[in-house]
Amino acid sequence: MRVADGLDRGYAQLVRGVRCVVGDRAVEIVLSTAPDAKAEPELEIYSARRKRDLFEETLGRKLRFVLAPAAAADP
Repeated sequence: MRVADGLDRGYAQLVRGVRCVVGDRAVEIVLSTAPDAKAEPELEIYSARRKRDLFEETLGRKLRFVLAPAAAADP
């Protein structure tokens, strides 16, 4: 929940979708934005990274954030 809160830090709803890729040592969260988004969710990613410590400690996996290419973003 802390990470989700970070992903809406600016309250602009820039992050429109997430897809998780779970590996043995890490969880990668692939973020998609609206196709017509004028800004990238830099503040949201920064905020989510600051809140990932409890996730990593609890699950024993690193948490990474990746911005999906515009063409691969969900509508």
